[in-house]
Amino acid sequence: MNTEQIVKQIEPLLRDYVDREAAKRVERLAGQRLVARDKEDAEILRAAKAVGEASDRLAQARFSGAPEIVARMRVTATSERLAAVMKKHGRLR
Repeated sequence: MNTEQIVKQIEPLLRDYVDREAAKRVERLAGQRLVARDKEDAEILRAAKAVGEASDRLAQARFSGAPEIVARMRVTATSERLAAVMKKHGRLR
């Protein structure tokens, strides 16, 4: 057997092996990125939920006659926190 024949026999096997290994690495990296993205999304959703709750409290304060100042301050603070979290994760410029 000469070298060309050996190369012709081995080359397809090596290509398949390299393709499988590359696919495994890509899947592993993609999984890690999804976990990181899920954590970012969870943090953003927690901040957004806090804004919604503060907004509900403000609406309740308006209709119940309770002081609105504290409720307004909470809406402002939670909105600023949401903006900071979104900027941190590159979702807001």
